[in-house]
Amino acid sequence: MYQEEDFIKFLTYFSTREGKPLDEFTLQLYDDELSPYGYDSVCQALKNLAVSMEYPRLPSVKQIKQILEPQLDKDSEAELITGRIFESLQKFGHANTKDAIAYIGDVGWRAVVQFGGWSYFCEFCGTKTLNPGTARAQVRSLVKAHLNNYATEHHPQIEASAKFDHQSGKMVELLKGLDRLDMNKNLDPKPD
Repeated sequence: MYQEEDFIKFLTYFSTREGKPLDEFTLQLYDDELSPYGYDSVCQALKNLAVSMEYPRLPSVKQIKQILEPQLDKDSEAELITGRIFESLQKFGHANTKDAIAYIGDVGWRAVVQFGGWSYFCEFCGTKTLNPGTARAQVRSLVKAHLNNYATEHHPQIEASAKFDHQSGKMVELLKGLDRLDMNKNLDPKPD
């Protein structure tokens, strides 16, 4: 099990390979940022980096955190969400919208609404009307667009859902919470 001394040794190893001394400020910065992960896991990550790098140099805190907490890239995340959307078709069907929303998640549900809503999605995906491969590609594109814009556009006070009105043959979109928003104002909260 690695300890604090080992952590310092690894950082010193990387900095001397670069020809730069490890100063107190840098050491404190790395320690402050990485200590919540525990010295054992951080040292394991540093050891893996030391072994795998052709020319070892001091990795950034961000690089070390990415090893400790791997993040999916947008394409992989979009594929996972798209998979959940299509799974929910078989799992919940047309009548169980609330469970489908919970299973799909906010970003995926935004894509479903933009695609035409849950009823449309259930009715036409996988039928002769809509090629399943094409539908999946289109939904994945919508999910990726929503993932890229999610941080700036996510406003939890708006709940969106959609339904297909069979009598009129039109899509009816329902937005709840718009009465609480002034669309002319900046939606980002500002400190007092």
